[in-house]
Amino acid sequence: MRINLYLTLCLLVCCILFSCSKGSPVDEPAFGGLLLTHFTFEKIDAIAGDDQKALLPGSNVNLVSGKNRFRFYNNEVLLLDTMLNVKPFVVTNYYVFKPGDRDQLKILDRQFNGLEHESLPDSGSVKFSLANLNYALPDKVNIVLSTITYVNGIAREIQAGEFLNVSRSFSSFQKVLIGKGQIVGSTELIKITVKDLNQNVIATSSVTFPVGPGNLLTSSVFLIYIGVNNASTILMSK
Repeated sequence: MRINLYLTLCLLVCCILFSCSKGSPVDEPAFGGLLLTHFTFEKIDAIAGDDQKALLPGSNVNLVSGKNRFRFYNNEVLLLDTMLNVKPFVVTNYYVFKPGDRDQLKILDRQFNGLEHESLPDSGSVKFSLANLNYALPDKVNIVLSTITYVNGIAREIQAGEFLNVSRSFSSFQKVLIGKGQIVGSTELIKITVKDLNQNVIATSSVTFPVGPGNLLTSSVFLIYIGVNNASTILMSK
């Protein structure tokens, strides 16, 4: 009788363990943020997923992590249908890039041109990578960078860097000096002079560094392009 009781108890325990092992934990989907920053000369509409969710420029949206489908339109004309990766628990910034009507739409991230892995420069300098994306300019140009520095309270313009044979592809990164402002820790804008290969000045522009508290630089490595009307635009930085 006692043996039968033990066998019954053992059988009951085995049944309970077997029934528990059949279950599996429920995997909740992980979400991540996605931010689209637009650098286009025309209005581009972005649609996420098959549910036709419109993404407004500059708006951070939460999506299921992993590969997500995105479609990009101009006046209902499909320009690009692609998959973008949404990382869990972080915000991933993608750049919608179409600087001119002759350019194809591209979706870029911080891996573009090696920005993510480019080392930071020493204090007192920044790094630039430049591209000539203005079809009104020659295919190749020379670009001279200059800045204002103050010596004994007197402003002086000095050459900060020079990029030769700049084309429509972003150049390699080059160290550029920054000027010494009148206020400790301040920095001045960089003046950009575009020349043809015969060294004739054909365009001028400027770019201002983004600064934060204390007038200190928030970034020190920049991707910059010369676009429509010879405007210099920071595509991305770190």
